[in-house]
Order: sequence, then structure tokens, then C-alpha cells
Amino acid sequence: MHRSLQSTVLFLSVLFSSLVAAQDASYTFTPIEVPGARSTEAYGSSDRGQIVGFFYDATGNYGFLKDGDTFTVIEVPGAKFTYAHGINERGQIVGYFWYIPGQDHGFLKDGDTFTTFDVPDATFTHAYGINDRGQIVGWCICATGGHGFVTDGVTYTSVDVPGATRTVPYGINNRGQIVGLFANHGFVATPEPPRPSSPSRPAP
Repeated sequence: MHRSLQSTVLFLSVLFSSLVAAQDASYTFTPIEVPGARSTEAYGSSDRGQIVGFFYDATGNYGFLKDGDTFTVIEVPGAKFTYAHGINERGQIVGYFWYIPGQDHGFLKDGDTFTTFDVPDATFTHAYGINDRGQIVGWCICATGGHGFVTDGVTYTSVDVPGATRTVPYGINNRGQIVGLFANHGFVATPEPPRPSSPSRPAP
């Protein structure tokens, strides 16, 4: 066999073996079921192993926090529906809820305190992810349509893929990078570094 062909065959064999090895990586799957629930869905986890999600049973629809073997129900006071979606390393949890169907609001749970919020002028706000800096991402509906957003609790900034009709951010890391969905594609949005300010000129 020609030497160059032998090299090519050897390279492809090694590459194929690596791919097969990667595909053969195994996982241990552990079911998560809130006791007594008819359905349980897990959506977010922290490095500490805390898990948040949603479940429903004969009494209603609730969020949950799983910490070790302990399940804690997450319910915004007075809400008919609570959905927990994201958690950070500080144990802060975000999600959404409603009192009236179709009028969804975001929430932040910090310890025993619930803070509810809405994107300004929005009729529908969902919070999906939170980083350790307290930045929250999600999706909202307002007069101009559906938009992604990021907030620090004070300022709300739109996150929309240029030209997309729908952008839904799902997660944010501590560097401020945002991941999510637009059309049938995923995306990652990396914050641009601040522009240097122009040096001030001394007064004449």
C-alpha cells in the first residue's frame, strides 16, 4: 500500500476509534420524582447538586427544589401556577407564575423571600436563568412582540438575534454569556467589551 494512503487509513482509524470511544461514554441516570406527583420535570441545577423544576399533583401545579433527598415546594404566595426554572450557586431561584392564565410574571426566590417582576410594558414575563452575579435572563411579550431580555433587577436590556422573529434566552453564565433559542437554532451571545471613553481635554 502506498505510504501516504497507509497514513490516511491509519489517521481515519484512530479518528474513528476516538469518536466511538466518545459515543460510548456512559452515564448513571437517576429518576427524579416529587413524592405523590403525577408528573415531575427538572430544569436547572447548581454545582452543589441542588435541582429545581416543576411538578403537578391532585392539588395543583408547583415548582420544587431538590436538595439531597429533600424536596421543597416552591409556590409564589397566592399563585395558581408556579414554575421554577433556574438556580445559581447562591441558591437563588428564578421562574414564572400566574394568578390568571395568560398573565405570567417572573419571580426571584432568595431564601424565604419572593420578589416578583415584569419587564416594563410587557404583558407576559418568563424568567429562565440566573448567574451568581444575580443577572436574570428570560422571555417576554409586549406590544412589539416577543423578546429576550437580561436584567440585573433594575435595568432591563433586550436580547434579540438580529433578524429573528423570536429569541428566547435560557441561561447565563458568570461572564455574562447568554445561551438560548431562535427560529430552529441555538445561539450564544457574548457581551461586547465597553468602548474606551474619550480622554477629557484640559480647559484652555
